[in-house]
This record gives sequence, C-alpha cells and structure tokens, in this order.
Amino acid sequence: DNYIGRFGEDSDITVQTRSLTANAGGDRTPSWTNASTMRGWKQDIGSSLREQYLARDLVVTHKVFVPEDPGATEGDRLVIGSSNFLIRGVVNQAGLGKLWRLDVEEVR
Repeated sequence: DNYIGRFGEDSDITVQTRSLTANAGGDRTPSWTNASTMRGWKQDIGSSLREQYLARDLVVTHKVFVPEDPGATEGDRLVIGSSNFLIRGVVNQAGLGKLWRLDVEEVR
C-alpha cells in the first residue's frame, strides 16, 4: 500500500550524503552528493516531538515521510524543492519497512 499523498503534498525528495573536502589552506568544507531520490511528503513537527529533540540539544522543524528505506542517517541532508533539511533522526514507522519518518531541521 502506498501511503504517499494521503497526508500531505506529494514531492520529490533527494537524499544527499556529506563529505568534507580540504582546500589548499587545509580548511575543510562540506560538499553534498545525491544518494537517492524518492516521492514523499513533509509536515510541520508537533510540540511533543520538538521537545524530545530539544532535550538532546537538537532542533527539529519538520517530519518527512517516505514509503521506502531512504538509506539515510543523521547528518545527511534532504532537498525538497529549493529547501534544504538536515536529518536529525530516521524512524522505521511500525517496524514494517513500509513507511519511514525522517525528523529534520530546515536550514537556510
């Protein structure tokens, strides 16, 4: 069963992984590589979940749902439209592998 579109706007979501690149002066800057693209939807985060992350000193602004394992980990990035989101948590909803929730922080 495909859950996408039932709870929000159906969007293309790109998962990006981060690597650090050193410049000539030795400073390391992050660069991002596209790892996968899938359909999903984004929702604002509820106050209870926001508080759970704040207790760990992490800011979470949205939750993103996808119907397959995104292969993402904390610290990876999502691109949805022209917006970027850092992944703070990845949850296999109900443990069935049919719906994944990514808790993310929108970054500008």
